[in-house]
Amino acid sequence: MGLNEMVQLEQDRILNELILAGITVIMLTLEAPDLRINRDFKEYFRLLKDEVPKAHLTQLKEMGIEKKHVKLWKKLIEMRYDEYLQDRLKARSAAMEYDSRKKDLTSKDLDNIHLFLPAFTVAVGCHHHICRGKTEGKDLAFKYLMKKLARFYTMMRAAMEGGHLTPIGRARIATRHFVNDVKDWWEIKKKNNEKQ
Repeated sequence: MGLNEMVQLEQDRILNELILAGITVIMLTLEAPDLRINRDFKEYFRLLKDEVPKAHLTQLKEMGIEKKHVKLWKKLIEMRYDEYLQDRLKARSAAMEYDSRKKDLTSKDLDNIHLFLPAFTVAVGCHHHICRGKTEGKDLAFKYLMKKLARFYTMMRAAMEGGHLTPIGRARIATRHFVNDVKDWWEIKKKNNEKQ
């Protein structure tokens, strides 16, 4: 069933989980111990992490959202953040298991798993919540969610670490993303044809 075929309440629930995913991946990134930044900035980023949910709640209030719903959002953000913070070790293990299906893991693979742990942790949790725990057979949805969160995380982390992308570098990334999107589209089309 596609998103457009779902009732409005279910669409809203999914959108809320995606918003929570974005907020929590920002929070987890801001406190990542492996950020390559000056020690003074690490403390600043940890303080900034606490301002992210406050900014979202302020935005909701300014949009005229009822106080009871804003309180619910505050609680949801705290719950998801705490949940994803606790799930990092399980997510790391799951990422290692997932990646080792294709090949034997190298130390570079393990470094990449550690590097992308905030995005992977949030993707696993968000996928679980969106699917209401019934994730079996929904690998394409997870793959898509992971890809989008990883892109967001990468761009955000590069900016935090002072990375600079040249126009050629951006073009290479955009081309790689386009090729990967076409591959994913083709895979979905192929699976849909197999079902028929």
